[in-house]
Amino acid sequence: MSTTQVALIKAHLQAGKTITPASALAVYGIYRLSSVIEDLRNSGMEIDTLMKWDEMGKQYGEYRLRRPLVRGSAVQVRRGYGMGLPRWVRSLKHAKVIGKVGDTSLVRFTRGKNLADEWLNDKELVNVD
Repeated sequence: MSTTQVALIKAHLQAGKTITPASALAVYGIYRLSSVIEDLRNSGMEIDTLMKWDEMGKQYGEYRLRRPLVRGSAVQVRRGYGMGLPRWVRSLKHAKVIGKVGDTSLVRFTRGKNLADEWLNDKELVNVD
């Protein structure tokens, strides 16, 4: 992997844009975006992965710089986190921040029934606004 790819993606993200593997291939000719993202994360950049689905139901990741969580933010539980939550809640992942204390957020899940509000560390959440 060339440092040029890393520099291109870094500049793209710092401009406030998001990027997907398909757009990285189309715009920059980068086949392995996840490898470039890993290099940027290892260099200290805080990059979130927002999981999305295309028209055919295939899941893909959209990468962007981490945004601060504030009250009212729509969030997802990060992949691999939320182990204390029921499996169906972790797979649903949709929640809204209703309170903040330091680096912990009180989240309310927006779908499902009999859901209790949960305190989660901000590192477990991705801002989807």
